[in-house]
Amino acid sequence: APIDSATGVLDSAVDCIETREIYQQHPDHGAAIKNVQLPYWAEAKALSEACLAAFPRLRFAGLDIAIGAEGPVIIEMNVSPAREGATFVDIPSGRVIPR
Repeated sequence: APIDSATGVLDSAVDCIETREIYQQHPDHGAAIKNVQLPYWAEAKALSEACLAAFPRLRFAGLDIAIGAEGPVIIEMNVSPAREGATFVDIPSGRVIPR
């Protein structure tokens, strides 16, 4: 689901199959998706920015971040991620999260 980069609030999820169905709740178990506030959003953004700042020549990367009981943790950084997910971000490569 797309994330509002300023607030950390989720929008509806879009199915990746041909039908491109839109979901406000998870289709299997009904958990809310749309308007859910991600916990530790400010901390996750700061961690992402610090990680990406360590690689100043890298123009595009994907970070897999988990939110644990004590805050965000980077699982991995993909230096060659699929760009399909980036289509939800209306920002040119090189600055995914605005300051």
